[in-house]
Amino acid sequence: MCKVSLQLNNLTTPEIMNELRVLEGLIQLATLPLPFNTSFNATLLMTNPTYAQKVYLQIIDWYLKRIVAISNNSSVADLLQPFFSLTQMQVTLQLASTNFTLFVSNQVEHLINNLRFPIDGAGLHEVGLTSVAIFRRLFDLIILNLELQSNTSGSSPFLLPHNLKAAKLQVWLYLDLIEMWMKRPNVPSLLTSMLQWGNSSIDASTTIRDLHHLLETLRDFLDNDQLSYLSIISNVTQSLSKAVMIAEQPGGLQSDQFLATILEAAQNALQILNRTVTPLSLSVQHNILEIVHNSLRLILQPDMNFGSSRNISLVILKRTESVVRELFPGMAGSYMLSGLKVVVTYFQTISSFSDPDNWNQLILNEMRTIQSLLPGNSSANVYISVLINITQFVLESGRGNMSIWASFEDPNLPVIFVQIGRILSKLWPLLTGTPGSPTTASSLMDFAHLAPVLEQLVTGKADKDTVGQI
Repeated sequence: MCKVSLQLNNLTTPEIMNELRVLEGLIQLATLPLPFNTSFNATLLMTNPTYAQKVYLQIIDWYLKRIVAISNNSSVADLLQPFFSLTQMQVTLQLASTNFTLFVSNQVEHLINNLRFPIDGAGLHEVGLTSVAIFRRLFDLIILNLELQSNTSGSSPFLLPHNLKAAKLQVWLYLDLIEMWMKRPNVPSLLTSMLQWGNSSIDASTTIRDLHHLLETLRDFLDNDQLSYLSIISNVTQSLSKAVMIAEQPGGLQSDQFLATILEAAQNALQILNRTVTPLSLSVQHNILEIVHNSLRLILQPDMNFGSSRNISLVILKRTESVVRELFPGMAGSYMLSGLKVVVTYFQTISSFSDPDNWNQLILNEMRTIQSLLPGNSSANVYISVLINITQFVLESGRGNMSIWASFEDPNLPVIFVQIGRILSKLWPLLTGTPGSPTTASSLMDFAHLAPVLEQLVTGKADKDTVGQI
């Protein structure tokens, strides 16, 4: 009807006829009884909101694609193209996200319906394969999102195409390797054994043996460099497994065989350090093994006498100092060495504690060690010096015929004032900040001359000489 009217009025230009064809296409699209040739589950459409959302998105996507195709020759196609592209991207992403949600829901439902509890190795194997499948879908969704955003006109790509492709191949490779490992025939039984580790009936040797078998299942998936590391780790686990078997025997912990097996494991572990960090010198390796050996002696021989344990501890500390000096030459090493010096001083001082003053001597030695570690211009030197002087004064006072505490019980007033003056002379540098000042010390010692003056005043024997002394 419209075309006839246009022909009668001589208005049938190509532009007008083109727009009419576009309009006819849109009208025909709106009158189609079935929007797309696909089937859907009517029951799920009514009961599952996620499935219903998927169907609606498919309908929108179908209509949108046909509208774009019909209006492609319209004069307003250039104006509508950005809107259509953005809408198409949003619908595609939403549809992919809905499909992923449905997939995860179906996989979880399958696991719930088929897993037997408590979960054994076969069940864990099924969970692992399902997780890999879910991660595949999730990664595909992420890649689709990035690709669509990168292809949208007017937007800068989030990742360069070659970087995106490389990341995709790398992730798929790891997922393939995990899936291949999960499908190995001996993995379910190994997982079943590992799930029993929490039981009290499982001994330590079984745990280490399972770890060794677990490492062996990875050999087919590693390159030569990784295989060399795996070989070292396998040697360590084998040595530990032997050590555990020996320890389970009567007296095994105290045997030389157990000690040798642990040292063998430590020596194998040092090979890993030689590969990952700067190669260790033979002296460092020897010192580390000696530290392990002596530490085990202290741990495994609790009945060792005090002198022997003290000497072994000093040997451990000395070797540790050598290792720290070579491996940590910077600031961190200096801090570690300072801490070791304090500990060494402690062990060197506690050789005998028969005399109570030895505790004071221990404190005095530790304070001197700390003072030696401080820089010369440190303000803490004043306080450390005062504490050292007081401690030393107490020690020296206790070694004579009359200790400082006994002198306070003496009724002789001059003696008491002498002791007070000596103590105050030690404390005075805290106020002046000038330890060791002779003027300060002599002025404080003048407290001793107050004794006869006070005695004359109290007894009523004061005279003009007394006033002069005051």
